[in-house]
Amino acid sequence: MKLLFILFPLVLFVQSAFAEAGFKLAETQRGDEYGYLPTAKPGPLALVFTTDIAGSLNGKFTTIGNTLSKAGYVVASIDLPCHGKDTPERIQPLIDKVTGTISGDGLTCWANRVSQSENDIFPPFLARISRVITDMQSKGLIVDQRIVAIGVSRGGYIALRASDDKRITDIVALAPVTDLQRLREFTKLKVNTTVYGLDHNAATLSRKRLFLQIGSNDSRVGTREVLHLADSIVKAANSAPVDMTLIITPVKGHATAEHDRAVAWIEQSSVVTEGRAPPK
Repeated sequence: MKLLFILFPLVLFVQSAFAEAGFKLAETQRGDEYGYLPTAKPGPLALVFTTDIAGSLNGKFTTIGNTLSKAGYVVASIDLPCHGKDTPERIQPLIDKVTGTISGDGLTCWANRVSQSENDIFPPFLARISRVITDMQSKGLIVDQRIVAIGVSRGGYIALRASDDKRITDIVALAPVTDLQRLREFTKLKVNTTVYGLDHNAATLSRKRLFLQIGSNDSRVGTREVLHLADSIVKAANSAPVDMTLIITPVKGHATAEHDRAVAWIEQSSVVTEGRAPPK
C-alpha cells in the first residue's frame, strides 16, 4: 500500500509536468510513444526531430514547431535513438578513449551501436516513425496529405532518412548531419557509407520538397558534406526539376538559422516553374 501511495503522486507529477510542457503523450498499438502539441482541430502533420520528445517540442532547438502549431499544424515527435527513454547503454571504454567524448552522449551511443552491429541500426526507428504517422491518422489527429519532417543537426539526419516513407512530402534540415564519418564520435570507426550514407536516399529526396540550411564554416557536421548531398540529390533527379531550397548562412561553427524563413517555405504552395534560358 505504501508503494501505491508513493507511485500515485509520482504519476500525477509526471502528467502535470507534461501538461506544463504543452504537449500530450500517446502510444501506437505497438507501444511506440510519441508526443504532440494539441490543437483545436486536426491539421497537417509536422514531425520535429532534435533529441527527445520534450527537446523537440519545447522550442529549445528550433521554434519552427511552435510557430506551425499556432498556424494549425499538428506538431509531433518521438525520442531519437539514444535519447529520452531510449536510454544510452554503457559505452565501451575503447570508444571513449579514441573519441574523447563523454559516456552516454547521444552520438557516442550512436557510434557504439554502429560499431557493434553489421546491420543498419536505424530501420527499426524509422519504422516507429511510420507507425506513429499511421496511428495519428487512424485517431483522426491529423488531416491533409501533407506531412513535413523537420530535423536539427542529428535530427536532420533522421528527417532525411525518414524520406523513405512516401507520406512525408516536405523536409526541413537545419545544420544537418549528412555524413556520420564526419562526426568526431565516429573518427576512429570505419562507417559503411553504403549503409549509412545519404547518397542512396538521393533519388527519393529528389522527389520531395527540401529546405536545407548550413553554416558557411560548420566544423561539426561539415558544410562540404551538406553541399555534397545537395549535389547528389540534383544528379539523382536525372535532369528532372528538384524543389530544393539550399541556404548557406554566414556563420562560423555549428549553428542553425533561417527558422522563420523555413516556416514561410513550409506554408507556401509547391510550384515548379518551367526552366528558361537566361537572356543573351
